Amino acid sequence: MITEQDVRKAIAKARDNFDADALPIDADFGDAGLDSLDQASVLLELQEATGIEFPEDASNLNSIEAVLHYAQSRQS
Repeated sequence: MITEQDVRKAIAKARDNFDADALPIDADFGDAGLDSLDQASVLLELQEATGIEFPEDASNLNSIEAVLHYAQSRQS
């Protein structure tokens, strides 16, 4: 199961010197300064850690909240 903290850790790993703990759960990654490569790195990190397959076009998974909802829907 992916937790909010798992997503925050993946963000911090993808982006050095980024305070992932300060990122609101519903904040858009792009608005927070994360680009599409950062987003892809986050999803790849989570996929490798959990085995949950994320779609190739994951542009709609653009917040911690969206990633958590998607992951929960795949684990049910």
